[in-house]
Amino acid sequence: MLDPKQLEQAVKDAYLASENEMGWRLLASPQNVLFGADVAFIGMNPGGVEEISGHGEFAMARGSAYVDEVWPGWAKGASPLQIQVRKLFHYLDQSPEDVLAGNFVPFRSPNWASLKDKRASLGFGETLWQRILGSAKPKLIVGMGGPIAGPLSQLLDIRHLEAVDVGWGNVKGRFGSNGTTRLVILPHLSRFAIIGRRESAQGLEVLFGPTWGRGFRSCDVAGPIRWGKTSRHLTPPPSSPNRHHPQQPRIRPGLCYCLRGHRFGHLRTSVEGPIPPGTCGHLSRGLYQWRANPRPT
Repeated sequence: MLDPKQLEQAVKDAYLASENEMGWRLLASPQNVLFGADVAFIGMNPGGVEEISGHGEFAMARGSAYVDEVWPGWAKGASPLQIQVRKLFHYLDQSPEDVLAGNFVPFRSPNWASLKDKRASLGFGETLWQRILGSAKPKLIVGMGGPIAGPLSQLLDIRHLEAVDVGWGNVKGRFGSNGTTRLVILPHLSRFAIIGRRESAQGLEVLFGPTWGRGFRSCDVAGPIRWGKTSRHLTPPPSSPNRHHPQQPRIRPGLCYCLRGHRFGHLRTSVEGPIPPGTCGHLSRGLYQWRANPRPT
């Protein structure tokens, strides 16, 4: 059985033996995810030039770094990368604190190019994550950043990754499987904000397969819509704006509403996020404020 204390000591020893000097960080989740998680989200390495007071090195005491931390220059949970990763988790129907989230190489550097002793660092990352993934046994592993595609594929014994356009010029995502675990490699979400982007929707559906969009469950009725200072109620959602239900307003970004119907789904908590494309055309543009349905169907 994996021993978190031994794992933490192994990271400390490897960091001291490396040429890196800006600190280290392994998990963006609580350490309990080491013993079981449906989804893993693995970044390349922690960015920045120094450790931030209050940010855990080995693991979060509780919650998720993508929700609960203040990153330089941003309010709590408000950095573009935090928002993108939360959208990803939402599409996968995962609570952020339940995802095995961490860094393949736990040694900090301002960027990947400036990481010192890359070959040894990647080698340690492979050994480290072989232990972690062997314990947690996720069925879906999402890697963020091309440099870790090869090491993760080798680790999982996946011999081929299929490239998929993600609607951002020549940028591609990749996916493959070893029969039990699916690996998806995304471009770095701090630079390519593809989650919730309409042009990227088709590519993401191909990359993730049937797991994509599970955060939007099926049921049959829409709930109250608050439109400015007024409140309206939708019957089953119209298939296009105002055509079949001319009494309904066009739904726009920033509108606060509750949906229990069609393909939109029950949400466990309030969350700002995109409506999945292809579900009632006028609802598939931009970001909206979702309110939780109190009782799932």
